[in-house]
Amino acid sequence: MFESLVDKLAREYDIIGTKQEGWFVVRINPFPSPEELPLVVSDIEHVRVVGVSGQEVLHWEHCQFEHDLPELIAQVLPALKSRTYTLAVYPYETSEQFLRKQPVIISLDPEISYRKYPDHPHLNVPFTDTKTGFHMPASFCYTDNPDLLGDDNYSRVKSSLQQATLWLLRHEVWLETRKRVAKGVWIGPNAELLPSWAYPGIIDTEGKCHCGSGNLYKLCHYERDLKEREELLFKDSPEQMHSIKYLKDDPHLFWCKVTNIPSRKSLDWLRS
Repeated sequence: MFESLVDKLAREYDIIGTKQEGWFVVRINPFPSPEELPLVVSDIEHVRVVGVSGQEVLHWEHCQFEHDLPELIAQVLPALKSRTYTLAVYPYETSEQFLRKQPVIISLDPEISYRKYPDHPHLNVPFTDTKTGFHMPASFCYTDNPDLLGDDNYSRVKSSLQQATLWLLRHEVWLETRKRVAKGVWIGPNAELLPSWAYPGIIDTEGKCHCGSGNLYKLCHYERDLKEREELLFKDSPEQMHSIKYLKDDPHLFWCKVTNIPSRKSLDWLRS
């Protein structure tokens, strides 16, 4: 079943490898032509129809709209350079309930993770899939309604790759705006962002803060986020209060053991 799925997808996508455990690796370049780039970005910004054929983002041929852009977005577009991403895709359902039947998509090269981008607005947090025992690194948060991806596995994976292609283009715009304003600008519709209490468990206190200030997390929002996490756990999950102790005693060690080390091992395995 896995081989037939990959063979079918290979007709449209540049699939460069597979793993026996059900992963495949694909190369995607999300950039439209230079002429269509501002048109596509404008349509994404205004939540209009955008075409995705294979890995190529296209301006919808029947589009009749005016294509205006916010000043900051228009300023950064000339700086965008075509880039190919190497992605690892797990096409099956995981144990994480919020993903439901959403395929997991991870960028191997260049890496996109909370380690590299602690302020990224649209990454799923790392987790251990209890079905397989595999530690999933931070993955693309490319939809807030996985039920719309399709009814069968092939449709879900194809739709996910299309959404991931658009997600990568939005990521590239975010990277450029991030150079000019704190936290950057994520174009188009926004899924709900991570609450502040979620950050102490996924960001290194020795790294930069998620607020975009450039300050070390431990000297910026860490104490406030940790207090919010403690209040939430005390109210809703008192049995998990032991995690607060580790976050207070040695937050960097906690991050290494719980998030960083297993994520690095997973990424190294997927790259091998």
